[in-house]
Amino acid sequence: MKQFLVGLAALLLSCDFAFGQGVTSVPCNQLPALTGTTTSTAGSCATSTATGTNLSTNPADPTGTTNTATGVMMGLGTTCKITPVVTGRLLVTWTGLLKNSVAADGTNAQARDGTGTAPVNGAANTGTARGNIVGSNPVNSATGWQSFATTYIGTGYALSTQVWLDLTVQAATGGTASISNVYCAAMEF
Repeated sequence: MKQFLVGLAALLLSCDFAFGQGVTSVPCNQLPALTGTTTSTAGSCATSTATGTNLSTNPADPTGTTNTATGVMMGLGTTCKITPVVTGRLLVTWTGLLKNSVAADGTNAQARDGTGTAPVNGAANTGTARGNIVGSNPVNSATGWQSFATTYIGTGYALSTQVWLDLTVQAATGGTASISNVYCAAMEF
């Protein structure tokens, strides 16, 4: 039965259909995609089972910041980068640890992405802000770390154009805000 269904699907996707009652053909782009993406070229149908790209990396710990106004880029985009090839949709997740050198102060972080040259550590905010701002509450000691995680879905990325992924970090009220043990994961879907 499985072979019959696979053969039928191949037949249906291989050419235009002939029907009665005035309908002579069905354009390829109106056929349901059984696997991958259905495309039309020169009157014939073809399927693509191409899969999207993915990324999983632990970049080196960046230098912290004392910026309390808007925060600065952490320069992680030279390591955390992905090139969409199928859909231009990305699921991006960041995890790691936040701290501030002053026990009574906190640290805020937010994901950003863009194309072109990735920003360096300490650069002004650039690219597109993504997801929510995540932050650490003041901790009992200046050596205490708090975990963070943020995930977002980005759409509309140009195919075959590399996208850098980065975090902007801000010292909430003072001190030096730092991130450590950062993990960056991205998947095109």
